[in-house]
Amino acid sequence: MARTKLPKDTVNTPETRGKRLRQLRQMSGLTRQAIETRYDISARTTRSWEEGSAGGLTSKGAMRVVYAMSETKIHVTKEWLLYGGGIGPQWMDGDPLNNTNKSNLMLLDLDDESAIRTELLAFRQHNHNPIDLRVTDDGMAPHYMAGDYIGGKQRFDQAIAHCINRDCIVETANGELLFRRLKAGSKTNLYTLFCINTDTITHEPVLYDVKLKSAAPIIWHRRPDK
Repeated sequence: MARTKLPKDTVNTPETRGKRLRQLRQMSGLTRQAIETRYDISARTTRSWEEGSAGGLTSKGAMRVVYAMSETKIHVTKEWLLYGGGIGPQWMDGDPLNNTNKSNLMLLDLDDESAIRTELLAFRQHNHNPIDLRVTDDGMAPHYMAGDYIGGKQRFDQAIAHCINRDCIVETANGELLFRRLKAGSKTNLYTLFCINTDTITHEPVLYDVKLKSAAPIIWHRRPDK
């Protein structure tokens, strides 16, 4: 019995990924050398991706491209770069994920931290009362390390009490932003903030009876590759 011949995937091949990448680079006005200088992606790597050599553009490479494009005010998705799916690249307008009436574009490339920042833009756009922070100390190690990106949705007033026993970005009454585990205080509407790392070098690992403006349990967490 003859086997049915499956159609060739013409959307997700090294060559078609390279074509989308090359089109985006050309529309961004960046040369391969400019990409190397500005985003530390070698001209040889960009050329290899565009030509579809050695497997072409990878998933990690696509995320680097997404971030790089965000720096040039172009919004493009990993799905579009790899598979041609969804809405094509578009110019950003004020709000990082809103599009202008400019024409569609296509691709470039960058590092993990760049990709995380682009994902952060999406987090801000698609969540109600979003707040984000970059961890600056070892107070919540080892799960959260200095340099990590975290985000959550702010809760206010009585809703803060529902955040007890969770790791939160909190805004104190004097406007200070902290990342700590939230515990109940000695009185209603007062809270204890403490570091989960018992070996932390943080100056004040426990803060008692703190009045808060808001608390945001962590729902988004990314760590850049070192």
